Amino acid sequence: MNRRPHPWILEVVVGLCAGLYLLPLLFLGLVSLKPKAEILLFDHILPLRWTMEHYHRLFSNAEVIPIGSWLGNSFLISLFTTMLVVAASSLAAYAISRLQPHWGRWFLVLLAAAMMLPGQVLLVPMYLILNALGWLDSPRALVIPAAAGAFGVFMLTRFFRTIPDELEAAAE
Repeated sequence: MNRRPHPWILEVVVGLCAGLYLLPLLFLGLVSLKPKAEILLFDHILPLRWTMEHYHRLFSNAEVIPIGSWLGNSFLISLFTTMLVVAASSLAAYAISRLQPHWGRWFLVLLAAAMMLPGQVLLVPMYLILNALGWLDSPRALVIPAAAGAFGVFMLTRFFRTIPDELEAAAE
């Protein structure tokens, strides 16, 4: 007799696994609320004396730790990278999925192969190319290579293929 466990048992197991993954983050948050002397002792998990001194020092010394500038740079780079990926990848993916060129299937195979390449393999060639272009230490060195990745085209091609042709014809 093949009996499946109750759905709530599966949910409890998944919840416990998720809780285990979140434990290091909880520990990190609790340690950040301890005074420095308590962190070095490591005798209690919960702080004996709760303090926000680390956060105050982090956000009040902008000339020593420019966290606002760092967060702003990260936000801008991720914003521009996302915009470029969506713009360029959607154009290529739409053409591949709707026009269905004879080379489209092989192109998707090449994209999948490119995604299988570990990033470490491309570090030295990417450095040499960025150096030759004079882009080292500039935001372009982060945005352009990330936007030229294969994942966006691969994912959006699959997405555009799920949209029925009738829906597109009705929109014309």
